[in-house]
Amino acid sequence: MTVLGIVLLCDTLTACNGASTQANLSTNDTYNLGMDYLSGHGVSQDTTKAAALLSQAADPNKYHQNGFLGDLLGQSVSSQAGNPDAQRMLATLLSSGNGIPQDTSGALLLYQEAALQGDGASQAVLGLAYKKGKGVAESLPTAYAWYELSVKQNNDIDGKLGLQRITPKMSDEEKALGEQLYSNLAQKVHS
Repeated sequence: MTVLGIVLLCDTLTACNGASTQANLSTNDTYNLGMDYLSGHGVSQDTTKAAALLSQAADPNKYHQNGFLGDLLGQSVSSQAGNPDAQRMLATLLSSGNGIPQDTSGALLLYQEAALQGDGASQAVLGLAYKKGKGVAESLPTAYAWYELSVKQNNDIDGKLGLQRITPKMSDEEKALGEQLYSNLAQKVHS
């Protein structure tokens, strides 16, 4: 099941419909309900329902306009962007395939949406993805840029560790390119 399938599934779930497809819940409340289903806190644990709720919180504009998350590539983060915590959690579920089918591409797109909203953990995850070439082409300069963003904007420990590990492996040219990519990314981030 892709991200599209998870969101469409929410239309048929009792929990989602019982909340009027989240029409009466804020994005944060929808995220919290999704986390409750993920952990089994106050409800029966159900990863599929959690993923459906998290997908609505992750991108409510695209869900309500299109009935699905839509194409995240090339679209800027709007002022009514989804909940970055929900985006990161849904990306984690998709990345691991924990209770839902694994979708590395969908996970990376959601991590990027959260990262562009200033989520330091997502920025560090993207740094790791580019460092290892997991789901993307391996690129130490791009990894450097995401790690640097994570550190400078969020003082993220994973970003610091990532920088410490890759910087000695980089040439001066790669470091310069990494700094340039960082500057470009920093201008795109809405925190």
